[in-house]
Amino acid sequence: MWRPSVCVLKRKFGIDEDEDNEEVEEARRGMRTPFLVREDVAELWEKIQDIKSTFGAISTHSKSIILTALKNILQKHEFADAEEILNIVETPKSKAEADAFVALVGGRFVESIAISSNGSWAFITQVEAYLRGRKEIDDCANNTFTIEHPSKPKFVVEHKREYQNQWLEAKIYFKNFEFLVTACLCGNYNDHDFDAFLGASLGNRLALNDYWRVYVPLASTPVARQSRLLRNFTKRASGFDWHLKSQRFYDNGFSTACALSLHALDEIDSIVAIGSLLMNWKISNQEDKQKLKSILFNGKELSNMDENAISGCIERVRGSTLAKGKKLAVEIALLILKNEVIKDTDYVEMFKALISSRLKTLNSQAIRQKRYLLP
Repeated sequence: MWRPSVCVLKRKFGIDEDEDNEEVEEARRGMRTPFLVREDVAELWEKIQDIKSTFGAISTHSKSIILTALKNILQKHEFADAEEILNIVETPKSKAEADAFVALVGGRFVESIAISSNGSWAFITQVEAYLRGRKEIDDCANNTFTIEHPSKPKFVVEHKREYQNQWLEAKIYFKNFEFLVTACLCGNYNDHDFDAFLGASLGNRLALNDYWRVYVPLASTPVARQSRLLRNFTKRASGFDWHLKSQRFYDNGFSTACALSLHALDEIDSIVAIGSLLMNWKISNQEDKQKLKSILFNGKELSNMDENAISGCIERVRGSTLAKGKKLAVEIALLILKNEVIKDTDYVEMFKALISSRLKTLNSQAIRQKRYLLP
């Protein structure tokens, strides 16, 4: 009785059933996998071997992952595969559960290490959390309907595009949350040098298509919490403190600047401070008009204006040579003193024209000063 596969071969090559089996075998040997398929299979096999080589050694000694470039920073650190540590965490269903999830899971991702199959690594010092598909809780999260809700932490590097701008982002997807990496050190497993990044945009050091695993500290890392890196602070969830930062790096100055806290910095321009304060009040629904008036009229831009004639001040500001962002911040402040209602679009435009560039400057300054090198 002939096997189906042999019968198929016989029909394909015109071999009669009474011919010798040797002819069938010879025909079978003549069948070759197409070149492109062979090439893909070989490449896949090579990747599998890389994964086994990289993660096999790590899984055996995961408690003591040693990155050559970060020996001093990782002294006494012990790690475990994130899947093992977080496998019992439930998917949050309410705001209270989401807060607890961010504290527990996000806290674990701070000072975690993501390692790729080719030996690249990212030591994560900050993440900010977004709850996907629950606009009634987090209306600041982007729609990501095409991305599943993985039951295990999934680290990815994504290519982003907005108009003419392109950049890379690193994220960890877990359950219905997205944890955006906003600060990290990254390099290659055996190299002595590394790069530092602050902000959502990464350089090109991390490859797009690698397979990654995440290893979290066995002991929880102390964290500082702030608002997220948003461009629109008029939404309901704008004030969530879902931006988790390594406390020791934060204390050393390696941390993204926070738009809502710029007003507390000594070196900040007075009008930038006003813009930061206005956004802070917007999300907290609180105002201190006496404090605002003091900052406004003690600054050089309005020092010669009459604080009791707000309408006249507004007209003078509109006709002044102040830059667009500064002009808008001062005008909003004066309108608030008049108890006028401010449009949400004005706050968004003020951030874009005034605050955003200052945040980038401060982030670049922290990297230039090598604040990531801890004492």
